[in-house]
Amino acid sequence: MYKRQTSIAALARGVPAVSLARHLAEASSPALFPVDLEAHWEMPLALIAVARSPIEPRELSRLVGDDDAAASLLASGLVRSTASGLELARPGLSDAIVQRTKPELLMRCHELLAERARDQLIEELSRESRSVISARLTLHLSLAGRAREASDLFQASIALVEAAPRSWLPAAEALLQSASGEAQALALARVLVRAGEPKAARELVRDLALRTGGADATLLEGECSIELGDAASARALLERFVPASSIEGARRAALLARALIRLGAFGDATAVLAFELDSDLEPSVRADICECAGVAAMYTGDLARARRCLTEAAELLDESAAPRRRVRAASYRAILAFREGDLDAAERGYRDALAVAEKHGLADQLARCSLNFGTACHQRGDIAEATSAYARGEALALALDQPDLILVLMFNAAKLHADAGSLDRAEAKADAVIDRARRQSAAFFVAAAQSVLGDVAFARGDLERAREQFDLARRGFLAEDAKREVAEEHLEL
Repeated sequence: MYKRQTSIAALARGVPAVSLARHLAEASSPALFPVDLEAHWEMPLALIAVARSPIEPRELSRLVGDDDAAASLLASGLVRSTASGLELARPGLSDAIVQRTKPELLMRCHELLAERARDQLIEELSRESRSVISARLTLHLSLAGRAREASDLFQASIALVEAAPRSWLPAAEALLQSASGEAQALALARVLVRAGEPKAARELVRDLALRTGGADATLLEGECSIELGDAASARALLERFVPASSIEGARRAALLARALIRLGAFGDATAVLAFELDSDLEPSVRADICECAGVAAMYTGDLARARRCLTEAAELLDESAAPRRRVRAASYRAILAFREGDLDAAERGYRDALAVAEKHGLADQLARCSLNFGTACHQRGDIAEATSAYARGEALALALDQPDLILVLMFNAAKLHADAGSLDRAEAKADAVIDRARRQSAAFFVAAAQSVLGDVAFARGDLERAREQFDLARRGFLAEDAKREVAEEHLEL
């Protein structure tokens, strides 16, 4: 998983996709690691390699009992000094050092780092800092051979995970090696999803669902598929699922509505949500239902209802909500502002969402935020900025294999080419969108791409083909209950 995370992190920082192979090669080249190491470097190097965060020079000296450890390592060029402390000069060195270090010495390093983390858990910590340090303590306890303690700490810290989900990814991977029971496996799978690894989570819960047939595993598999951009698979799974209670029914409805919205089936999403909410429903699920109802209303032209529903959803969430959840909420509010014509509010919303995604390293959310920001730039007529944003989003979506997001980015690129007068590129891209959308059962985007083909034909003076494509688009939008788009196609006709 290391290379994949490095790839995505590089793309999120703006490393061009074409430069990614070179970036990875430079980061992990074994040629950068010396064949022979001085014996007194072994312990401090191993500590830095497994620490997962920089270590201050004085702290390193205290841990290894050598006042000259930091200066010696800095002189070797194997580590570098940062504002936060000492870290390896190249990220790829970590694997090489761990492979060369004796297992008993690695366990001793984890013991020392666990003690260090425990000392850092003081009362004055913020919720986010407590989450980060608890994650480190859980990781080091697990890798020091203290699996029971690590498991107990994880269970006691589940409420903290949402504050810094990416920090828990290494701990979750370590705990999975000794996980016992469906409940803990599900809890760890949820951490993987929140930390931006829905693919690994889906593999885990699929196995659980097959073995146990449990509702929690099935619903989480649906969520993973949505996060992976595989809305068609999520829809098929959730439509087969038969809830055993009103609570399960509400959770299913919220997820199914999200999948349908991703597929552009806004009328179907509205129908799925047409039920009385249980009074015992937890706020997060109620917020999801209100939000989906608002998004469906927004795309079917009822902006007043959309505003009411999205406002209610926001009131049900607070700052303790998962970062991914806050990004989604901010993005939807920005989209509504955009559709209401308030571009300033839309841009502020997109920037808020982007800030949360960047702070928490949510690469897949960065892809969506780039898409949304690009759309705002496109609307303002800033073709260059929109092109750049779409390219960043598409590179991340391709790296993450998110089919529905790739589809939206392809459509937006087609529309952008048409608006910029690049008609051949627009036509080729729109044809590709239609082909992909049909394979993904995303009828809304078939209609949207046909509308672009109408624009292309009109610009070329082929009025008969333009009318044919606009009519196909109008009928497609009508079938999907997309009222605003139907009205626009009537104007084109």
